[in-house]
Amino acid sequence: MLEENDNEDDEMVFYSAPAEAEAGKWYMISSWIKTEGINTDTMWYPTNVIPDRDNNRIGVCFFFHKSPIETSWNLVGGDQFFYIDQRRGHEDSDWTLYAAVAQAPEEAAGVSMRARYTSFPTGKTWWDDFAIQEIIPLAVSVDDPSQQLPVIATDYRLSNNYPNPFNPTTVIEYTVPKAGKVNIAVYDVLGRKVRTLVNQNLMPGTYNVVWDGTDDAGERVTTGVYFYQMHTQNAVITKKMTFIK
Repeated sequence: MLEENDNEDDEMVFYSAPAEAEAGKWYMISSWIKTEGINTDTMWYPTNVIPDRDNNRIGVCFFFHKSPIETSWNLVGGDQFFYIDQRRGHEDSDWTLYAAVAQAPEEAAGVSMRARYTSFPTGKTWWDDFAIQEIIPLAVSVDDPSQQLPVIATDYRLSNNYPNPFNPTTVIEYTVPKAGKVNIAVYDVLGRKVRTLVNQNLMPGTYNVVWDGTDDAGERVTTGVYFYQMHTQNAVITKKMTFIK
């Protein structure tokens, strides 16, 4: 458990033991996190990995480094970050799995991760099941068959919405491999929730949900980029779509 009671310009970090890594391979870095009374604001980072250190955030920092991995701090690629959800209303949260995916750069021999409070976060966090796992990407085509994108094999599936861009409606298909609670919601580029599309217990199967470009109040959203996220007990998957008028 990490706890910070003041907002002085300091930092709190818990280091993991380094794990071996190989240049060019993909790794999933993850941890289960629970919070109590943490600082909040309106911003959220609906992203996988970013290089930016936000001084008001709690999250995971990781980095690849050269050999010998037990003693060398000769980093390759610099520090990378993914942050927990600190939007208002999320001061207290139950155990949530946070995970990100990164490819080891050239010369990488190891990878380390840190539970990290940057300069000014406050509150309590519990951390469990730190993990660094090698994963195998699958190559799929999107629109142009010559353009290959890596995606991560997982039992849960969240498909690209169609059509995209769209007006007035778009369809989102998703697959649930086992019975359990499923939440799918739409967010704007500032991380504000726009619309809850699914929030229920489902049996295994493949489902479709339609978004008509309105928010939870029934008002039409503005033209722009939106993120839709599938959140289950064992997976968090986020994708992007564009609404046009």
